[in-house]
Amino acid sequence: MAIAFGSPAVPRLVVAVVPGPERLRVNARIGVVTSLSAVAAPAIAGTITVVAGPGWAAGVTAVVFAGSALTLGGVRAPVLAPESGGVRAPVLTSKFGGVRRPLPVGRELAARGPGFGRELVEGWREISRRPWFVACVVGHGVWHFMAGLFLTLGPVVAVRDLGGEASWALVVQCGTVGMVLGVFLAPRLPVRRPLVVVQIGAACYVFPMAALAAGAPLPVMAGAYAVALFGLGLLSPLWETVVADEVPESALGRVRSFDQLISFASRPFGLAVAAPLAGVAGIAAPAVVGGVLVAAANLIAIAWAPGRVQRR
Repeated sequence: MAIAFGSPAVPRLVVAVVPGPERLRVNARIGVVTSLSAVAAPAIAGTITVVAGPGWAAGVTAVVFAGSALTLGGVRAPVLAPESGGVRAPVLTSKFGGVRRPLPVGRELAARGPGFGRELVEGWREISRRPWFVACVVGHGVWHFMAGLFLTLGPVVAVRDLGGEASWALVVQCGTVGMVLGVFLAPRLPVRRPLVVVQIGAACYVFPMAALAAGAPLPVMAGAYAVALFGLGLLSPLWETVVADEVPESALGRVRSFDQLISFASRPFGLAVAAPLAGVAGIAAPAVVGGVLVAAANLIAIAWAPGRVQRR
């Protein structure tokens, strides 16, 4: 619940303090830190658990979350009127220093903003004006659904056919390395059509689904998953930047909340139906169908986007 409340606010904070030309690099840095933490955290937690016990590992985790809350709590973002007349409404300041922008005179509102229902309607109105956004988000939702299937059935196949739990750990770590490499390269590659790269990156999940369907050996499975998460690494900072460029800053948080709801809600559904599907149809059939769907849904979405957005 806490992550769900906080996640849509992160792109809004980035846009509020980072000029447009710098956003891709900043989004990539956020992605690199996030990806590296996915590698470092299990090692640190495992070491603390072995040396001092699991209670201490949980306690350190609680301290880290408290530090995060204190850090973000120092950010001050005034509630401002929507953009009009060419004036950029959002302004961000921090009591810890850093970037500060002067407030446009007469633009600050009272702390109490519009009601929840009105903001919900306004966010959906912004989305409905952009069919390309809806098509891409649906494609990303298919991606998360297939990730739920793969992350349920993949460990079963690894333990049964590829040598045990250690083989699945290798697959996961190869994926993490691929994702770190993707987010590191995203602002450094000469990307001329970012939205096309985003959707192709999502479509790359066809590779681990195909490896799962074919009963591929461990090196192929690990390599396929690394390619899929390399695509995710490219996708994340580019998508954040494209959406921030195309959606008015005052509506970005609401639009991103819809984005994350539609995208992420499908993963637990995939986790839930993976075992029943495999029990009825085996592993190969759902994996083949899933690979075709994730590739088709994300590649077709490219056609919905106007050329201006594709080549932003």
